[in-house]
Amino acid sequence: MSDGALARHLRAYRRGSDSAARSLYAALGPKLVRYAASVIGDEDLAQDVVQGVFCKVLTLPSRQVRAVRDVAAWMTRLVRNEAISMVRSTSRAQRRDSAHVSPASSGGREEDDRAAGLRQAIGSLDTSQWEVVILRCGMGLTFDQIADVLGEPRSTVASRNRAAIDRLREMLGEETAIHKHRAQNALGCGA
Repeated sequence: MSDGALARHLRAYRRGSDSAARSLYAALGPKLVRYAASVIGDEDLAQDVVQGVFCKVLTLPSRQVRAVRDVAAWMTRLVRNEAISMVRSTSRAQRRDSAHVSPASSGGREEDDRAAGLRQAIGSLDTSQWEVVILRCGMGLTFDQIADVLGEPRSTVASRNRAAIDRLREMLGEETAIHKHRAQNALGCGA
């Protein structure tokens, strides 16, 4: 769905349109739940967070909703803030160990082992790099959108992404192009 269509659906949803709510959720909901689950470590709680954010949008002033330029980045920022609030009392190590949602298995044992190794490697990144990788690959956001979500300059986001990729390559060793493609698919990244 285009940015303009998302903005129209958001404004119609804020006015109470059920069809706009369904369209907006269909376009963003599953990705937002996956993202929240990666932060919280629990898919059921992640669904609660996303549902709460959708409900919160209904209570926001109309002028605030009309001012939104990038709906995907704005909704991701709202979900991020709610998810972080939910896990503040949990230790960082505990959160990071349980913060991964397993993608559906798409291949054989060797491919599953590679995907598990990649998820483990991503989990060992520092928090700022980990979050950029999850937003880029899991959510499919652009660097500009990630910068908006995190409140960081685009150059910082791109730098963290590059550092994360370099670290992952170091940890996993060089793989063939096919294995890299499979690993990206295991995370939900495009090739």
